[in-house]
Amino acid sequence: MSTTTISADPRPRRRRLTQKPAAFVLGALMLAVPLVPMILDAALPQRQWNAAEAAAEQVTATTNEGNVVAVETPQGWEALDQGASAVLRNDGVTVLIEAFDRDQRDPDAVTDRVIRLHRVQGFTSALDGGRITSSDGRLGGQTCVVVTDSATGTCAVLHDDDVIVSVITLAEPGHPAPPLGQIVDLITRGQQ
Repeated sequence: MSTTTISADPRPRRRRLTQKPAAFVLGALMLAVPLVPMILDAALPQRQWNAAEAAAEQVTATTNEGNVVAVETPQGWEALDQGASAVLRNDGVTVLIEAFDRDQRDPDAVTDRVIRLHRVQGFTSALDGGRITSSDGRLGGQTCVVVTDSATGTCAVLHDDDVIVSVITLAEPGHPAPPLGQIVDLITRGQQ
């Protein structure tokens, strides 16, 4: 009769690591990926802020389908044209205007999506039940309030048949934000 010996050691046998190079490369990539935007931002030329010399100077936001939203720059403010968006700033106040194609989508559904987009961009915004219309009467929509870590303000999501426009006004503590209606009055639909 033969006897079988069972090992009393409950620890599993250690296996050698066979994928060390792949693990090292993966770890290096995980560290490098967050650095890529910072390196690219440092390599790109500084954005050009343009101060408005006359009250009639404009910047535009153009959607993917070529719909144009023109924004008049108040005298003394600085403006930055970023393609589909425009940024205005003056003495602790920042205004961000973004244009999107409506693509025959329901304006209320798109407004909810824009509010979620604000959250992704670092703004906490909520509809406040108000309504607003641009001075030319072509754009109209709902108003909202917005906060960030360092600023508070108001916002609106406007639309017509072709375009959705997000407007955010932010003021740092100690700086009064301009009334939302005053900012919306600077916005008109441009020519394609």
